[in-house]
Amino acid sequence: MDTNDYLIDFPLSPAFIAEQVSAQNMQDAGGQSFFIGKIRADAVENSSVVGIEYSTYSSMVQKAMDAIKDKIYKKYDDVKSVIIFHSIGLVRAGESSMLVSVSAGHRKAAFHALEDTVDMIKHEAPIWKKELLKNGNHRWL
Repeated sequence: MDTNDYLIDFPLSPAFIAEQVSAQNMQDAGGQSFFIGKIRADAVENSSVVGIEYSTYSSMVQKAMDAIKDKIYKKYDDVKSVIIFHSIGLVRAGESSMLVSVSAGHRKAAFHALEDTVDMIKHEAPIWKKELLKNGNHRWL
């Protein structure tokens, strides 16, 4: 599966996240907000989650994420930058699977745009999640 501007073929490591945060050094942004999505080891069906296997069609995600960013820029004229990374493949419990960064002229715009961006990704990006359980079972989310 080939990657695109948004998809990463591995869990998002602390070093990768730090690198992305450091790169967001914009002089016209007074506020930066970050969301890091992690896999929880939830109790499910008398077992627990050990990971999530993400799959998608790269070109579909590229279009969906581009559209999400366009909506954010149109809704929040103070937003300067929207950065999105999502893992594909296996991400184990405790590891990070999504990073969203929003930079804006002011903090409130950054906070609200970040929340909207994450919600849109959850509802509009065609990323399929196969939750893997410790007992060997799985379920599609």
